[in-house]
Amino acid sequence: MRSARLTDLDTIEGMVVYWAKLGENLPRDRHELVRNIGLFAVSEHQGDLTGCGSLYIYDSGWQKFAP
Repeated sequence: MRSARLTDLDTIEGMVVYWAKLGENLPRDRHELVRNIGLFAVSEHQGDLTGCGSLYIYDSGWQKFAP
């Protein structure tokens, strides 16, 4: 496991597109991937990328107020 680099972009994009088509993750365009490459981690085996992941916490705008 390591942090993603811009040189990983083509492979990450391929993985994201593949899984998005299957409905397993949200689609992300290339511009968004470039902008957020630092938020990705990748797994690597013998020099080949085998997986990637990124966590983005969406803010619902809802706030819980104490009574």
